[in-house]
Amino acid sequence: MSNVPISIEVYESGRKKPQYSLESDIRGEVTAQELLNIVKNTLIKVAKNARSEEVARGFDPKAVLKVDNKFGLVEEDVKPIGQIEYIARQDLKEILNFAYNKILNLTRIITRTGNYAKNNVVLYNNVEVARSPDEFKKFLEIKTDFKNNDRIEFVNIAPYANKLELEGLVKGGGRKAQIKPKKGQEGPARLVRKPNGVYYLAHRSIKEKYKGNSFIKYQPILGQEIGLTNPPRGSGVGRIRQTGKSTGRTYIYPAILILVKLDGVTQ
Repeated sequence: MSNVPISIEVYESGRKKPQYSLESDIRGEVTAQELLNIVKNTLIKVAKNARSEEVARGFDPKAVLKVDNKFGLVEEDVKPIGQIEYIARQDLKEILNFAYNKILNLTRIITRTGNYAKNNVVLYNNVEVARSPDEFKKFLEIKTDFKNNDRIEFVNIAPYANKLELEGLVKGGGRKAQIKPKKGQEGPARLVRKPNGVYYLAHRSIKEKYKGNSFIKYQPILGQEIGLTNPPRGSGVGRIRQTGKSTGRTYIYPAILILVKLDGVTQ
């Protein structure tokens, strides 16, 4: 159901221009506030009736309710000129497979050697569960009891992964944003590089498709917070670096967080 713009205009002839408010009578028949209440009640009734009809046709009877672009509300919380949306639950493993495959497909655009792809790692509640498509498939086959607020993180642990995120998916594809000085600070605005690589773009696609079913966020991880063991030598997977030897700067690895919300998924 989409937003419908409604305007109310009152005209009256006379030398003195009349003044109206939301509480003032319109021609003595109904107040503007009463009219808005009628619109709101009608919206709620139409939404509930439409949901019942769709459920009878097979729509998810436990769909997630979204009111005025917010979750955790009921239909009666809608604004008079608001929006009520019912979002069907999705299979959690379908969401996770979509996310992983999206990352792999975008990975193929930036590398032909396979080294970047070998550094794609999946974490479940901060524990490593997969470093390859076969391992990820096996994890999903075994795992059948996800809990509310379980954390699934997709991260690339290549030392240069964050640099590629800032450079963009293709050459010249990076993006910049203007940062203004904080209140009380002096100096000109400055341009900073913003992520626009594999993980950021994958996150956008995943969120666009499943934002009503789980919490999805592009959330880079600091090197010392990954907590993974270093891969075996000769595996083609980069060593997990925490800080640079010469600069002492903390390594940052691009990551996507999916926080399980059981009221939005099936399993």
